[in-house]
Amino acid sequence: MHVLRRHFLAGLGLGAGSHLLGAICNKLIPEALGAESAVRKRFILFTSGNGFLERYYTLTSRSETDFDLPAVFAPLMPWKSQLVVAHKFFNPYSKASHGNQMATLTVMESPVKESQMRGPPGGISLDRKIARGAYASDPIPSTALGCVSYRKGGNPDVALCMSADDVRVPFPAIGRPALAFEKFFGGGVKMPAGGGAPPGSGDGLAGTIARNRSFLDLIADDTRRLRGRLAGTERAKLDQYLDSLQSVERSITERASAQVNCKSVSPPAIDAAKGAQDETFDPAVLDAHLQLTVAAQQCGLTHVSHVTTEGMEAPHSKYTWLGQTRNHHDDHHAYNYAILEKITQWNLGNLAKLAELLAKVPEGNGTMLDNTLLMYVNCCGGVHHRGHDKHPLVFLAGKNVGMKGGRYLTYPEGSHCVSDAYVSVINLFLSSPIDKFGNPGTCKGPLPGLV
Repeated sequence: MHVLRRHFLAGLGLGAGSHLLGAICNKLIPEALGAESAVRKRFILFTSGNGFLERYYTLTSRSETDFDLPAVFAPLMPWKSQLVVAHKFFNPYSKASHGNQMATLTVMESPVKESQMRGPPGGISLDRKIARGAYASDPIPSTALGCVSYRKGGNPDVALCMSADDVRVPFPAIGRPALAFEKFFGGGVKMPAGGGAPPGSGDGLAGTIARNRSFLDLIADDTRRLRGRLAGTERAKLDQYLDSLQSVERSITERASAQVNCKSVSPPAIDAAKGAQDETFDPAVLDAHLQLTVAAQQCGLTHVSHVTTEGMEAPHSKYTWLGQTRNHHDDHHAYNYAILEKITQWNLGNLAKLAELLAKVPEGNGTMLDNTLLMYVNCCGGVHHRGHDKHPLVFLAGKNVGMKGGRYLTYPEGSHCVSDAYVSVINLFLSSPIDKFGNPGTCKGPLPGLV
């Protein structure tokens, strides 16, 4: 099968479109030959900060499969039969005041023990372990997109993120949707420094968009050659992929145009004593990140994605669109449960948005959602301060990923490190199962009853 794909693609003589169209071909050719088993599972991780309070994930239950979802889970009610809510797990590493920082996904202590706040990672993260172990041959083994940058006035291209490849080797998240679009779908096409071009000038992706043309125009010749070699069914699927990509592109370019035309809008007043963090983010950016994540997965560019709102720790993020007047961090200290509930519901609502987007895309004998495991993690655990021993995990499991949905799992507090659960998740994707993840001295192995 691999040889067939290689000869087929070589015969096309693809140019600028080889990055994207080659990935799509890797999905279409096996399907054309009736190889339904070629559909591979995917993993999408969604993370946030500031704490997922116990009162919101402690459910009323009669049994493991008979439970009530509280108000914060309202957006996920249509997916209740696919949900798995599991707790309480501990994470003993990098126990900063506000969560486990990089150790949230690595379960390894940061090598800089005296500075745990956003310190360098102590090992590989959950998502990158899956990507490198199961999908290293993907055009993009994994993606990471985020909404909060490192400092006030900092580079909007780079966002706070808990993904990592090794000790002291973080895996950065892209903060700007237009840059993510270029990197994911532009192949060898490069945007100029600064991320833009004057209308009507420039070459490549930036110039094309500036002239009100589509990126797909750049690969029109490649697309025509590919369509001519595909049968009717596969040709229709190619068109569906490209239509979806064009929709995402349109959304991003419309947002970019709106920003260009809003130069006269005054920036918001910011307390000069706030610090170096740029902790205000736009929900429209996250919406674009969700669309880009699903589009990249749909086109076969990747099977592993990480989307993060606050990045890590407890940024003073303002959720003004939810009616918040202070910020996420301070409302925890003020015990403002009304707004905290709205924020938690909004976070889980984004998990629901991902499920909705995936459920709309046919794949194999079902949809992309059937082959996807969605996972939600909060870096602060179940308490705003010192929640490292009360980590909950929320999963939305497609029917083909190997995790049975519709369950509420409670484990004795202090009994299992969160890495036990991570081992079970990782083994859903690897051909050779692992016994430990993170620090092997803390991890007991696969978590009983999760999969």
